[in-house]
Amino acid sequence: MKDLLKRLVGAVAPTVASALGGPLAGAAVAALAEKLGIDTQGKSPDQLEEAVYTQLSTASPEQLLQLKQLETQFKTDMARLGLDEQRIHQLDRESARTRQIQARDKTPNILAYLTFAAFCSVLGAVIYLMLRPDLHIDESVQTVLNVMLGILLAMTRDAWAYFFGSSAGSARKTDMLTINGK
Repeated sequence: MKDLLKRLVGAVAPTVASALGGPLAGAAVAALAEKLGIDTQGKSPDQLEEAVYTQLSTASPEQLLQLKQLETQFKTDMARLGLDEQRIHQLDRESARTRQIQARDKTPNILAYLTFAAFCSVLGAVIYLMLRPDLHIDESVQTVLNVMLGILLAMTRDAWAYFFGSSAGSARKTDMLTINGK
């Protein structure tokens, strides 16, 4: 149910949806329920989640607008409370890295190598097909290759960020060096 709710909310309010999967899930569901006019008294978290999902699956345009307003309010509240979305994601990555080190888990390394190998293979195939105009490739095959290339590029970027840090952190460090080094 939580995944369905997250996808449904994510279409209109991505920040609220990202909170549904983390430590702020209770606050996010309560805020959704309040905005949608759902009575929260005496309901368990699961009952509340189901009520929110049911209400959202048949939401009117006015309710979707209220959800968009909730997105803005939720971001403001998080900032007021000192909860930075980037920091939450950074802590999540750090805990994954710590778990990997403590468990001596090779799975992330293997997945990163396989993802990179698959990306290079599909990129090589696309380049090869582009350089061979004498080969007639069906447009649907070319579309599938392009989609696969895009997905594998995103996965490779995520693996890079996992092992070497995110570009957001790098940009922040560059800004700090620029300010301090004037």
